[in-house]
Amino acid sequence: MFSNHQSVTKTIMNINESEEKTMAIPVKIIAAIAGGIATTILGEEGIRRYYVNNKIYDKEGFNKKGYNKAGYDREGYDRSGYNAEGYNKCGFDRWGYNKEGWNKEGYSREGYNKEGYDRKGYNIAGYDREGYDRDGYSSEGFDKYGHDRAGYSSADRVKLLSKLNSYMAKAKENLEKAEWRYFCVECRNTLEKIFDYYVKYYNLSSGLDDENSLCSRINKCGNKGIISLQDADKLHGVRKYCNEVIHGGIIDTNSSFYTFAVVEEQVDNLRKILI
Repeated sequence: MFSNHQSVTKTIMNINESEEKTMAIPVKIIAAIAGGIATTILGEEGIRRYYVNNKIYDKEGFNKKGYNKAGYDREGYDRSGYNAEGYNKCGFDRWGYNKEGWNKEGYSREGYNKEGYDRKGYNIAGYDREGYDRDGYSSEGFDKYGHDRAGYSSADRVKLLSKLNSYMAKAKENLEKAEWRYFCVECRNTLEKIFDYYVKYYNLSSGLDDENSLCSRINKCGNKGIISLQDADKLHGVRKYCNEVIHGGIIDTNSSFYTFAVVEEQVDNLRKILI
């Protein structure tokens, strides 16, 4: 009885397997027929276009817009027109510079041409082809007419230094003779000349009435960094001492020698500009 049941079960399994194989054959045949029909109707080129239009890459690796998976066309340029190195067909990058670092106008990224001048005609040091800066002065500090920023010619500078040396010589002589009042007058005259030149040279004039005072000139130079604030404080002390002595104030020998040293230092500082 059991043996007959196994025989029936095996027979049923064989029938099912036979049916599956029989059903698989028509599916394959249908797929083949469909592919054949598509090829017949569209042709191989039509099939290729179908896949490309559906964002599928062709055999050469390009989509319908002509770009590969990396985003470059057949010439090697992306949608913005630049190749893998970042240059367009004209050889310039996104900022307009070629591999050598020059733009179409012939200027570098720093803004200078091959001769070393910017668009306004000045080199990196700030001078044009004739050797003058934007204010019209050469590296020696003179304009085309031979004047410095204070309006002094070379001859004027020599005269100024000569005058300062004369003041200091007289101040030293009066210091040694204990002629305190005359000593302070010469020191005061020296500082007046020095800071008058600074105001002109650095264009510190404001047109106010008090700008001609030595106090105002010292403050301007200190505020602009032409002299240090420490030097400005020292100079104000010397200025006040000289004023007191000139007007009959108390004389202090140590203060007088200190005054001479401070004024002499200022002469040396100006000499560095003038020579």
